[in-house]
Amino acid sequence: MATTLGGSDARTAVGTPSTSSVTAVVAVVVVLTHLPVLGHGYGGDPDAWRAVSAARHLLATGSYVPSRVPGYPIPEYVDAVMLYFGLGSSVAIGALSTLLAAASAALFLRLLLPLGRSRAVAGALAMSFTPVVFVAGLGAMDYVWGLTFFLAATSCLRSRRIWWAATFLGLAAASRPTYAVAIVPLVVLYVDGDLGRLRSTAVWRRLAGLAVWSGSVALAFFLPAFLAVGVQVPKAYGDWKSLLYNVSVGLFGVVGALGMACAVVAAVLHRRRGVELSASDGRGMNGWAVTTIVLFGLLFVRLPDEASYLMPALLGAYWLLCRYTPHVMLWLLTACVTLSCFAFAVDRDHGHLRVVVSGPALREIQIQAERRCAAGVVTRQLVADGGAYVIAGAYRPQLLVEVGSPLADRILYSVHPGDGGRLVDTEGVPFPADARLLVLDRAADQQSLEWSIAPGRASVLTTSPECGER
Repeated sequence: MATTLGGSDARTAVGTPSTSSVTAVVAVVVVLTHLPVLGHGYGGDPDAWRAVSAARHLLATGSYVPSRVPGYPIPEYVDAVMLYFGLGSSVAIGALSTLLAAASAALFLRLLLPLGRSRAVAGALAMSFTPVVFVAGLGAMDYVWGLTFFLAATSCLRSRRIWWAATFLGLAAASRPTYAVAIVPLVVLYVDGDLGRLRSTAVWRRLAGLAVWSGSVALAFFLPAFLAVGVQVPKAYGDWKSLLYNVSVGLFGVVGALGMACAVVAAVLHRRRGVELSASDGRGMNGWAVTTIVLFGLLFVRLPDEASYLMPALLGAYWLLCRYTPHVMLWLLTACVTLSCFAFAVDRDHGHLRVVVSGPALREIQIQAERRCAAGVVTRQLVADGGAYVIAGAYRPQLLVEVGSPLADRILYSVHPGDGGRLVDTEGVPFPADARLLVLDRAADQQSLEWSIAPGRASVLTTSPECGER
């Protein structure tokens, strides 16, 4: 028999003054904890710098070429607008991401309120301080955009505002295309987990409206990207090692992964003593949670390269944990993931796993500082040697922004043999056949094939120890 944990707290009405105050306090906590680590760059993920480059290109040419396929239009359009008004610094763009992170915390808290105020606060904070979510709220990546719009869509659907739900779902998909599949958990929520209701023609008419309107909203934003690069699907990459890393310490941090493992075990053992809800509410939100986990989990198995891809699945996981995990264990989990943001991380740089004292949020700053230092080394080299081209690997997106034109035109990602044996750049950047190639020491591991193809063709550009030891 399920029991109501938290007493009258579980019956607190959404929208009461006390509830609104708690929601505001959680949002403020999220903002205040992000402020000290804002402004050190657009992000440790190279795609964050690609997004800024796409925004600069849009502002300079009026043509939208997405940072990567199939396109992430809303964040990149907004970045371009901010650049236009002189608000394109990493502080300003990071601050916008922080506000979105605070909004997602507030929205998730309100979804969790039927489970009790204390559990809702713990769940909202746990979600917000999960390292990948916290880091996403610091830079120019699109993760918190999609997350916030998906939570808004879910909240609207719970109150049966289906057209608003469809609008926010379309905005989520226009921020991160994978949110297009989020229509499935929303459908499950709409029928309160009772799939038998799908036999109703009236229900299908409403759901058709949800699908058509959300698709139209997303398509309106994607159309310029489709005209520029066509309709493309990202290639699958990553292996089982990436999968194991990203579903554990890559997602939750070292201490957070231990806390999550304990919380899951506790939830399984105490599942019959979870928070009591109405049949429709409990079944509907549980169905929403499970389908969100399954769908985004399957997408992740296809492309397990980044732990952040699992961010939507976190929402479903935290709903279930907040309902079934004992109260003390839930708060312990919140403490574990919060600590994991700032202390201890498993670093995968340069192909080796090692535990470092700095947590993911602090490592984010360190990584960008290393690349900024490398940008200074590259700039001086390109100025001194007018015929040199630098192969920078994953450093390239940040170096393009930091170095700036016209020197940035001589920064390559990596090279490989093309037709006739001539080396060509992986990302299609042209360079003379007789160009002097310098490989950034921190990208040398990406060029192992080329060393064997053209021995003596390239030399190493050293950044150590000036930029720290590798």
